Amino acid sequence: MVEECVYGDIGGTEPKKELAPDLAKAVSEHYIFLSGVSKSYGDKVVVNDISLIVDEGETLCILGESGSGKSTLLKLIAGHLDTDGGEIYVDEEMIEGPTDKLVPGYKHIKLIHQNIKLSQFKTIHDNLKSATYEFKPEFREDKVKELLKLTKLEDKVDAFPPELSGGQQQRIAIGAALANEPDVALLDEPFSHLDVPLKAEIRKDLMTMLDELGMTTIFVSHDANDAFAVADKVVVLREGIIQQSGTPEEIYRNPVNEYVAGFFGPVNVLKIEDATLLVRPEQIRLSDNGTYTGKVKESTFYGFHYLNKVESDMSQEEITIYSKEKFEVGTEIKFDYSE
Repeated sequence: MVEECVYGDIGGTEPKKELAPDLAKAVSEHYIFLSGVSKSYGDKVVVNDISLIVDEGETLCILGESGSGKSTLLKLIAGHLDTDGGEIYVDEEMIEGPTDKLVPGYKHIKLIHQNIKLSQFKTIHDNLKSATYEFKPEFREDKVKELLKLTKLEDKVDAFPPELSGGQQQRIAIGAALANEPDVALLDEPFSHLDVPLKAEIRKDLMTMLDELGMTTIFVSHDANDAFAVADKVVVLREGIIQQSGTPEEIYRNPVNEYVAGFFGPVNVLKIEDATLLVRPEQIRLSDNGTYTGKVKESTFYGFHYLNKVESDMSQEEITIYSKEKFEVGTEIKFDYSE
């Protein structure tokens, strides 16, 4: 990585504000610290009393449907919007919005939108060089070479964007966005417009790039597979309110409610004695000696298993059960479940 001394005169950093001892202690323990952050547009509350932490070098996924407030939260963290309440700190510095800061945003925090555009009439080399404007002239070529290596596209240096695949263009665009080495990368739905095979490739390449750069990353998505693939921690957001936070495995195995459970794949709501349980299809096992019974209403081939919709007294809705073989509609089956 090119050392910090290669930057040109891009202005100083304002001194950190003095914090009360109790807040300073809490803020110092985590690289990104949000406390009671809220944002409304008119009467609509978009972000509602959000508190969360991200440690240095971690990758956090904010997972939610469209309109859940996740993109607004990114803009608040980047300093592109004013909060209506609460405080945001990055590396012990309080983040201010446009009202308190003449030029919104921070050089060490980069908000990367989902549709990053390359100049179609510039070569890959020139696209990347244009992104290194904060470096002194004598160091810009070194930085371009570094970015080409990082994106694994050294052999495309003289190509134009239309000559690259969609995945290659995305890698170059994100590499350009990270050219000036921010400490924090905020990615707004970076994989949403990619088809499934390409999405897996870009996810892996992007997170490898961010890891090599040592960045702390927050990205938002509506796809739980993104969280499974790359996130250290996940926050599930609904109508501006955090529903649950934890590791992907913790949330998958122990969802706090049906909404969270459904975000991470099929789930059955079962009535067992006086309790209501959230049970994944893979937790249900078929057995001739099973305690519970049901009637197959549908059996569909899904590659590595059959997905069966089963009518049972255990649920008001059809239960989803996986099997290795296809069942005829109307077949009576027995099953048990595991915790």
